Amino acid sequence: RLCGQLLSCAQSDITLRDQQKNALLFCQDNWFDYDVFVIEAPTAVGKSHISTVLAEWLRRNNMGGSVVTTPTVMLQEQYLGDFPHIPMLKGADRYDCSNFGGSCGNHKRVTGECCKAEDGEPCSYLAARAAAQSSQVAILNPHSLYFSKFWKENLIIDEAHNCEEFFLGMCGASFWQFQAGYPKNLKKIGKFGIGGGSQRIKPGSVLPWLKEYAGDLNNELQQAKTLHSTTNDMSKEMAALEHLMERVSFIAEVIGENPDDILVTEKKEIFHTQNKEEQDKYRDYLHSKQNILHIKPLRVKNLTHNLWPEEIIGQNGESKPGPQKLVLLSATITEQDVETLNLADKKVAYFKCDNPIPEERRRIGYVPRVSMTRKNIVDGDALEKCWEFCQQIANKRPDEKGVIHATYRTAAYFKDMCDSDRFMFHTNHNKAEIYEEFMKTKKPRLGLTT
Repeated sequence: RLCGQLLSCAQSDITLRDQQKNALLFCQDNWFDYDVFVIEAPTAVGKSHISTVLAEWLRRNNMGGSVVTTPTVMLQEQYLGDFPHIPMLKGADRYDCSNFGGSCGNHKRVTGECCKAEDGEPCSYLAARAAAQSSQVAILNPHSLYFSKFWKENLIIDEAHNCEEFFLGMCGASFWQFQAGYPKNLKKIGKFGIGGGSQRIKPGSVLPWLKEYAGDLNNELQQAKTLHSTTNDMSKEMAALEHLMERVSFIAEVIGENPDDILVTEKKEIFHTQNKEEQDKYRDYLHSKQNILHIKPLRVKNLTHNLWPEEIIGQNGESKPGPQKLVLLSATITEQDVETLNLADKKVAYFKCDNPIPEERRRIGYVPRVSMTRKNIVDGDALEKCWEFCQQIANKRPDEKGVIHATYRTAAYFKDMCDSDRFMFHTNHNKAEIYEEFMKTKKPRLGLTT
């Protein structure tokens, strides 16, 4: 057994805090006895240093490579700034193609592959991918990890409370009827939302259309690739088309396997878009109420088969074991989260870091309003009651800015119910932009943040 080495793996210019040391020593002392380590580390503990020091310790002791991943772009950029020596693989769209202009993602969508760079610079995306793949420690965004099957022996997830939302986001989407052409005769099974503004739809009745729609999108994408052979032509449209096709296919698969875990609703909403091409294409529908179909998963437990794959396929087609150890770091992770992620049957070790912020500076008033169980959300009015409470808070403070914290899933439901532009919503992709807009505005806006 190994001992006494882990704390020496920190960067020479970093002084570890007591909370970080205690969490790392807990992992060291129990590493061979558990499969999953759940580290509850409050804000300001410094989870990123726990992740990277642990990964370096594993590397030095020949205990396998480690992937550090986080679902948020903001935290990925923080890792890049704090640990520039660790190879990071981002999405292909976040790399500039040095040979053809635009992004590496656009070039790959149009041509079917990254640039060969026989007469130019090496592809920046492929270079980053090769560096991350060959390194024993790498930082990846979750899409690169889960869709590219870029696994190593140890998986460390920062902000792990977002895992559920990441998987739920993979399985949800919204479709305008005039745009996607979904059937008008979908089977309705009841009202949903405040005042019954939405109709609940039987998930199984959507499945045939989704499969047909995925096929149509694939045909359209192949035709576009044939007609447009340069990287700049149709690149944005093809990116959206490819993303939509993958999303529709995945949702169809999920509904087919777990129809009871999906909430499908239809309502009328005002259609608006800031995209000039879409404004021209859909000018007859702008600023008017149109039918829209929302598909949202209710729970993630049956969708996490890729979170802990027992077997993976290597780059050369060989079969090998999946990650052997999983480390979950978050300020708000609980045993219930572990059960939700389908990990309760593993050997799980829990450690709670002391809060570095003095208690007098984190005063919180706890006022329970409603039980947010799955049954209350699906069959009851839990979401409506929560949203009504948010509106009450807003109405009591009409001239103040403020923040309401909610999960991505709950915020998505609230957005469907919201008819006021005072509330600001963000996704895991545009969080930084919405946060900056919120900080700059002098209007009494309310941010729904996660």
